[in-house]
Amino acid sequence: MQHENIKRYFAVSLRSSLLRNTAWFVCLSLLIFIRPLAAQTYSPPPNSRQDINLDANWRFIQSDAGTNAANIGFIDSSWTNLNLPHTWDIADGQDGPSTTYYEGIGWYRNYFTVCPT
Repeated sequence: MQHENIKRYFAVSLRSSLLRNTAWFVCLSLLIFIRPLAAQTYSPPPNSRQDINLDANWRFIQSDAGTNAANIGFIDSSWTNLNLPHTWDIADGQDGPSTTYYEGIGWYRNYFTVCPT
């Protein structure tokens, strides 16, 4: 009886060990064969797109310029000329923590031409 229990324990232990070793082998094999695939350098397909930086030469006013401000012919020459990024409340924060920040409408405008192609 004792001899049979030892055989069963040994068989179960051997199976567990074999499964563990098989699992390690499979994981290691996957890492060895899949890793080179992931290391390939991506090169995008050629295209005719062009990136244009629109950060420069914006006009800004910290008030409601009205609905006409959206029109192309609207005169914004008195507005502040600036580049993006920009925050309109930076001047409010310079007066200290008791300053109330502007809560209202602000307009940004810029002109650019879109190429038809």
